[in-house]
Amino acid sequence: MDAPDNSDAIYNDGTGIIPSRRWEASLDGVEDYHLLMMLKRKIVEFKTGSDQQKAIAGEAENKMMQIAWHITSNVKKVQEISRDFIPYDIDYYLFV
Repeated sequence: MDAPDNSDAIYNDGTGIIPSRRWEASLDGVEDYHLLMMLKRKIVEFKTGSDQQKAIAGEAENKMMQIAWHITSNVKKVQEISRDFIPYDIDYYLFV
């Protein structure tokens, strides 16, 4: 059995497969993405509904923008990934 390194997503300890923290975090991210897309579809649906639904859709969309900003607000402070060295601007509407 080879020694695991930091790039392994799963490990084999000789008795079975063990997911790494990175693997678990990736799964959490996929689940979060699916939930946000479900919310996005519901927002689109509510925008064509009653006045109350339209108000809920607007509030939910604003909250999603705040969450996207909060999650990505420190991206440019990271030094160890290549996108930090390439000029770019974050389009928060891509996240909602």
